[in-house]
Amino acid sequence: MSVWKANIEALRAVGSDLPERLMSEAAVPHIERDTDNVFWLRIHRTRVKLRLPASSVTHCLEELPEDTAQVLLFGLGQGGLLYAALARTEWSRIVAWERDPVLLHIVLQHV
Repeated sequence: MSVWKANIEALRAVGSDLPERLMSEAAVPHIERDTDNVFWLRIHRTRVKLRLPASSVTHCLEELPEDTAQVLLFGLGQGGLLYAALARTEWSRIVAWERDPVLLHIVLQHV
């Protein structure tokens, strides 16, 4: 089973209607993908890259106190910070929040 299907089934198991919203074929003009597989958020005429530089991800995680047991991530972008957080084994719980179903769809295909 693919990672995407496993995540969708896990969401269905808890009675969420999110899987149906994530699987809809809605037009997504606000998210663009370039030839390097980097996603951009379009806000009017401005484009913002959704991938964090590796140095930013490392810096964010290093700033946390050593006794941190739980982490809450607001906004997932392309998932760089989430992937790095999942690689750390000392945390008992990681909660990720993303309001854009398109971005959540992108991340759930890989985590």
